Amino acid sequence: MKSLVLTLTLLVLAIPCKAETIIVDPNGSVDFDNIQDAINYSWHGDTIIVRPGTYNENIYFNGRAITLTSEDPDDPNVVKSTIITASSSYSVTFDFGESSKSVITGFTITGRGIHCYASSATISKNVIKDCLNRGIYGQYSAAPTISDNMINSNSHRGIHDCDGIIINKCGLGAT
Repeated sequence: MKSLVLTLTLLVLAIPCKAETIIVDPNGSVDFDNIQDAINYSWHGDTIIVRPGTYNENIYFNGRAITLTSEDPDDPNVVKSTIITASSSYSVTFDFGESSKSVITGFTITGRGIHCYASSATISKNVIKDCLNRGIYGQYSAAPTISDNMINSNSHRGIHDCDGIIINKCGLGAT
C-alpha cells in the first residue's frame, strides 16, 4: 500500500501542469470581471487576456510569473481602449521579486503609474500617461525590461531608478 501511495504521489508530481488562459471582461461575461481577481486565481505560466474597458483598480502581480495582456498589444486602438487606472497607490505594482517572466503588455496605464520594487518584470507595448507620479518608478535594485512603451504626460519623470534594459524609448519624460 505504501508503495502505491508513493508511486501515485511521484506520478502526480511528474505530470506538468498545463498553463491556463484566463479571460477578463468588465461586463462579466467570461472568467472574471476584474484583473486582480484573475491574477489572484492565476499561477506561474498562465496568460490573462483582458478585453477592452476601463479597469479602476490597483494591480499587484504578487510574485506570479504570468503574462497580463490586452487582446492585441500590437493594435493601437486595443491598447488605447484597455485602460488600467487607480486613484491611490500605484496602478500596477511588482513587489514580490518578479522576474522577466512577469509580463504586462498592451495597456494604457494612467492614474498612478507602475512601481517596481526589487523586481525585474517585463513592461512592453503600453501607453503610460497622465500619471500623478512617475510613469515607471523603480526601487531597491529594480531592473525591469522596458520595451516599446509610449511614456508621456506624467507629472514626474517617465522612468526613474530602473536598472534594467530600456528598448525603443518613445515619448519619455514629464511632458
